[in-house]
Amino acid sequence: MLAEGTGVGAVREFPHDERLQPIVDERKAKQKAMLRPWRVYEVTCPDCGRVYNSPCVSPAGPHLSRVELAKEFARLRKPLPRK
Repeated sequence: MLAEGTGVGAVREFPHDERLQPIVDERKAKQKAMLRPWRVYEVTCPDCGRVYNSPCVSPAGPHLSRVELAKEFARLRKPLPRK
C-alpha cells in the first residue's frame, strides 16, 4: 500500500543528475573525437608564403588559394599542424 503524499507516479520536471551524467559524458567524448575543420591561417599561403597565424599581405584578406587549401585539408581530414 502506498503512503499518501509521496508523489509516486508524478513526473519530475528534471531527471536525476546520475541519469543525465552518462549522456553528458558521451556527448563530450564525441565532441573531442570529432576533428575540427582547418582554419585559414593554419595553412601556409601558396601565393604570398605567409606561415601559420600570419595574415596574407593582400589588403582584401586571405588569398583565395589559401582559403581553398584550408577547405581541402578539412575535407580530407588531414591532421592539424603542430604549433
